Amino acid sequence: MSQVADLAINAFKRIGMFTEDRNLPSFRLKEAVDYLNLLMDGFGNSLFFVPLSTSYDVTLAAGKRAYTIGAGVSYDIDYRKPISIDYVNITDGSAIYNVMQFPSDDFYKNYRSDDDQRRPEKYFLDEQDTYSILNFFAKPDQDYSCTLTGKFALATLDENDDLGEFPPRYLLFLEYAVARQLADIYPSQAWTQKKESMYQELFRDIKSKNKVVLTSEYYGGAKSVSRNLYNIDTRC
Repeated sequence: MSQVADLAINAFKRIGMFTEDRNLPSFRLKEAVDYLNLLMDGFGNSLFFVPLSTSYDVTLAAGKRAYTIGAGVSYDIDYRKPISIDYVNITDGSAIYNVMQFPSDDFYKNYRSDDDQRRPEKYFLDEQDTYSILNFFAKPDQDYSCTLTGKFALATLDENDDLGEFPPRYLLFLEYAVARQLADIYPSQAWTQKKESMYQELFRDIKSKNKVVLTSEYYGGAKSVSRNLYNIDTRC
């Protein structure tokens, strides 16, 4: 299991400020985690999101088709911004129904009745810069329990958070990014040109994932496209 604390320790190792024969002081650990969160905040402002694969339970209200999702009480659903949605499941009594993705071409080109009210059968994720809008078709005819499964933008991390879901190459990028930031604060000959070149290579690799098409394994190859995002390919 990889945790944020492990990433922080490895970052200090990169600049030669930690060895296995002594513990990292708690204030140093906090410092590295703080820098990690500052970096992530900067990523969010530049549409460079840290993805976390997870599930989240929400309630669909009768008659309400569209839901804004983002970090903050101003949104209908106060949670991490969705980057991509792989599954949407609705519970109706004792039965669980899969809600299929509405392809963007169909969503924008086809006629849809706004008056239909029944159990939703399709959804469409409309991505904005700092939040997303989840649209359902048809409008719910009653309140439904709903589970969203996909990739969500992670805004902050605590030292004990589990990073096991992160692609290894993306974890390596975060480790180098934090180490590079620490090297600015604690000048060290351990941050060599070779390490700087590795950081730049990782950064270009991650950034090149912009507008990558994520393919679901569950819908026979159905595709979910993320727009204007530096998405992370799980094959990294």
